[in-house]
Amino acid sequence: MNIETIKSVYFVGAGGIGMSALIRYFLSKGKFVAGYDRTPSELTGHLIAEGAQIHYEENINLIPANCKEKETTLVVYTPAIPQEHAELAYFHEKGFEIQKRSQVLGTITRSSKGLCVAGTHGKTTATAMIAYALRSLEPTAAIGGSIGGKVGIIGKKKVFVAEACEYKRSFLHLNPTIGVILNADFDHVDYYRSLSDVQSAFREFADKCETALIGEDIKRFGIKGRKQTLIFGFTDDCDYVGKIDNDILFLLRNGVVKDSVRLKVRGKHNYYDALAALAVADFIGVKGSEGLCEFSGVDRRTETIGAVGGVTYISDYAHHPVEIECTLRALKESYQRTVVVFQPHTYSRTVTFYKEIAAALKLCDKVMVLPVYAARENFVEGVDRLVPDAGGFMFVPDFEALYSLLGKETVDYDAVIFMGAGDVDDFAREYVAKLLANVDTGKKM
Repeated sequence: MNIETIKSVYFVGAGGIGMSALIRYFLSKGKFVAGYDRTPSELTGHLIAEGAQIHYEENINLIPANCKEKETTLVVYTPAIPQEHAELAYFHEKGFEIQKRSQVLGTITRSSKGLCVAGTHGKTTATAMIAYALRSLEPTAAIGGSIGGKVGIIGKKKVFVAEACEYKRSFLHLNPTIGVILNADFDHVDYYRSLSDVQSAFREFADKCETALIGEDIKRFGIKGRKQTLIFGFTDDCDYVGKIDNDILFLLRNGVVKDSVRLKVRGKHNYYDALAALAVADFIGVKGSEGLCEFSGVDRRTETIGAVGGVTYISDYAHHPVEIECTLRALKESYQRTVVVFQPHTYSRTVTFYKEIAAALKLCDKVMVLPVYAARENFVEGVDRLVPDAGGFMFVPDFEALYSLLGKETVDYDAVIFMGAGDVDDFAREYVAKLLANVDTGKKM
């Protein structure tokens, strides 16, 4: 596939975060962009406003004529779309060039200076931080989350920063000049068999990178870049060493301070991601702090969505026990009494980690647990109760019940955290919007 000769790009599953970033990229290159998604959303609204043509009915007659020219059209799809989908089946039948998102990212990183960020946790925030740290280079960035409601960063130079997803080894399609690997924990248990299986995938990814910057906790796994490997961390034997003093993060190389930044975000995990960003910038030869000091976070990553009556409402994407613990520990530094509303994500992950999830949630003073968000999986009987039963938590059967409980159960708390990678975020925003509207009108919920 030659991106330069393509005139039109059609997306089957246009509304996902990762796909949306690619849509913005191709629009910036002057391509005709169209696509299908199941339902309209804030993201698809932004994309239409920027020039994409998106429809919400599975109908080949709605595919624009520009995208029916086989020789000049690329079709991009997400694995969430079934192969029998009418539009995807049409393109297969007609012999179009059809690629997954990860394959397209691979082509882009091959034709530009590709910098790819991998890790079981933190890669969305780290990718965004690196894009900010490299702001002087005007990079384009494909980020697995939105910032201020917008997805991706569109730059003018031939530097491409991409989040590298390990699910089903999709990051092996990428061709990074520089790869950053933050961590490697057991996850995506519907695909990976064990932690060693995960580590094997990350070793393969690192071997595709000319230079790999590796977090200190995983250097023991034998993860190395093809030509060069550099270690970053908070111990003195790392190549890039981080030190925190008076909330300022310092980057040291060979004992010499190379850069420093005061972050707008808090938490040990954010300092770790910021250290990776400063290290990358220094390796490339720019001052990362100049852009990184303006980074205020990715949506749904400890995002404050409102404050009413002395209670702060927060939305967070954490769904793995390591992420849950890191996030809740960071929030405990700012809030004394906290409530978490947790929505487990996928049955396979819940069955594997329910004890660890329950232990992490106990960092909060009150825990309310929703049913499992299935995502790509089929319903499994009995799994909904695993986390609440393991922790002795309140089980809330649906959003309607949660709505009626929240006002009574969150009295005398400082913060309510809506946590999970599913649709609990949609509920949280609607709930807080109603609270704020009622404050304006003087009503009570």
